[in-house]
Amino acid sequence: LIKMYSIGLIIAVCCVLGAVSSKAREPKMVLMGLKKHNKIGVSLENYIGHVRNVKGSADIALKDVQDLYYYGTMDVGTPAQTIGVLFDTGSSDLWVPSNRICS
Repeated sequence: LIKMYSIGLIIAVCCVLGAVSSKAREPKMVLMGLKKHNKIGVSLENYIGHVRNVKGSADIALKDVQDLYYYGTMDVGTPAQTIGVLFDTGSSDLWVPSNRICS
């Protein structure tokens, strides 16, 4: 009877220790405050205004660069300068990686 009681006590202690150690490994939650900024409306209005002023369209040959981005050339500015452009298909952004257009 004492041997059986000892085995039951050992099993109970192991269960308690297992529960305590699993609680210690739970990830902790971090709370962060967020602020809402309503600037997208202004940007969208500016974008729509620019799009309405565009005259004509053109076909541009694009090169797929390792499935990361599309690269092509287009004329930018006045007077027009032919510049390499990165087309971001995941957003409405157009990246012009050049220091030539700032002169």
